[in-house]
Amino acid sequence: MTLTIFATPKAFTRHIGVAQRNAIQSWLALRPKPRVILLGNDSGTSETARALGTEHIADVAYNEFGTPLLSSVFAKAHEVTHGGLMLYVNADIILMRDIMRAIDAVPPGDFLLIGQRTNLYVRYAIDFSRPDWESTMRRRAMEKGVRWGPKAIDYFAFPNTMFRKVPPFAIGRGWWDHWLVSEAMRSGSKVIDATASVLAIHQNHDFLAGEEALRNVALLGGQTESVTTDLAPFVLRNGRVQRRYLPHGYNLKRALGDAYRWVLSRRQTART
Repeated sequence: MTLTIFATPKAFTRHIGVAQRNAIQSWLALRPKPRVILLGNDSGTSETARALGTEHIADVAYNEFGTPLLSSVFAKAHEVTHGGLMLYVNADIILMRDIMRAIDAVPPGDFLLIGQRTNLYVRYAIDFSRPDWESTMRRRAMEKGVRWGPKAIDYFAFPNTMFRKVPPFAIGRGWWDHWLVSEAMRSGSKVIDATASVLAIHQNHDFLAGEEALRNVALLGGQTESVTTDLAPFVLRNGRVQRRYLPHGYNLKRALGDAYRWVLSRRQTART
């Protein structure tokens, strides 16, 4: 089945530019080769799309802070994607062949495939012409990478029929990822945690949330509405989708309290 990968890059400057070009080239190296669409008009996006041979949609909505809105990005991607599967991924995430195996392992029907990321410092342009680029990145991630935990979700694979209307979250400011998971659960779709089967490498860079994160929390409906990877009812292990049995008495509100306090602390940091 055809796979469309879509993403919204930041401006291609300094280290984030290197990281995003690494990520995009990793998607283009997947087999079978997916369709790749870059959305947004941040500096360098159109030039990068042209240089790497991806599609580009510039006409997406931004908020007053200059941040693209998830509602517009998903709507634009759906407009040009007819059937098949879609995968939204943050533009600094390196994906490898295991993501394709994971998608192939999912039974027919509505589903949302997600997973935790592994943080790794990658300060150089990866040479994708080398046949060992993937094995080298895997080894580095195993030796020096840090799995970030269930709250940060960076890739979402789903059938084209899903997520045709989403709220206007500010992309890259947190919480919108939890809404996607919550919405999939509410709709009865099979939510699958592929952390054990997919290595998604996040190339470390600076991040500041500020006021936009609090707006995203409000759109989510409060932190108690959030659902993370460890609450996915299914897991993908050894090529099979299996039901997960959650620990008795798991308290979602308590589990997310630290994350919400982190957002508030970043707000204070942004003001000082």
